Amino acid sequence: MTLTRNMLVLTVLGAFAALAVPAPAEAAKCKARMAAKGSGQGILGAGTMNAKVAAITAFEATAAKVHGSRFGKFDNAAGVVFDCKSGTLKATCVVTARPCR
Repeated sequence: MTLTRNMLVLTVLGAFAALAVPAPAEAAKCKARMAAKGSGQGILGAGTMNAKVAAITAFEATAAKVHGSRFGKFDNAAGVVFDCKSGTLKATCVVTARPCR
């Protein structure tokens, strides 16, 4: 009895594991790294935050235009790196990442 029960448990666990792993066709597909730039104004970090938002918006628009709307969602991007510089009232950010669907 115990061996049969253990085999049943392993079979059920195996079935759940197979459902959890995406098929190769469903796996994330990423394109080559690309960059987008944004700028923002503000004090006490608000300028950098606004610049990051602008860079993300530019990244999404560029990725969708170049690769199609399925690649235009920043949340799916891989290898995201921000490079921000701030001045007195203005900040600029460049975001680089690989757009993925």
